[in-house]
Amino acid sequence: MPDGTTSPIPLIPGAGGTQPTAPPPGAPPLPLPVAGQVTYSQQPPPPPTPQGYQPPATMCYMPGKEPPPPPPLSGGFKMDIDAMRAIKPKWEALRDKLQKLETKSSTFTSTTAPARDEASTGQLQAARAHSGIYNTSISDQLSYAKGYVQALDDAIKKTEQQDEAARNALRKHGKALS
Repeated sequence: MPDGTTSPIPLIPGAGGTQPTAPPPGAPPLPLPVAGQVTYSQQPPPPPTPQGYQPPATMCYMPGKEPPPPPPLSGGFKMDIDAMRAIKPKWEALRDKLQKLETKSSTFTSTTAPARDEASTGQLQAARAHSGIYNTSISDQLSYAKGYVQALDDAIKKTEQQDEAARNALRKHGKALS
């Protein structure tokens, strides 16, 4: 009690004892005792789940009642040669920009600490670790961009060859018909 007397009501039912005194100033707060009915200040607890309920993620299907399988992957997409030629300069510009970033980012690993104390050393280690992750990310993006530009070049060449072969076949068959 605030006046220093003990309370006739025990802290935990059946345990006896008195309420604890307040912690000294600056001490962390004491944990609240948990005994008896727990009350909720904001919302009531969710209702109990019905008997036999299974969450959808763990649900199994009865034989013969399984959902149909997903359609097979057909793979790929079609793009005409003009669209390929239109996006190729954008990918080449991205590749070139990533190449410059990779060159610049290699200088991060040679960074030195501003002082020889523990904090500066820790910051330097963190900066080097971060630059390693950054370098890896840039390298991965650069290799992807290089591969995409190469794939576009290959697709453009292949499409041009197929178009030329089709034109030659039409000329050949056109002469045979006349």
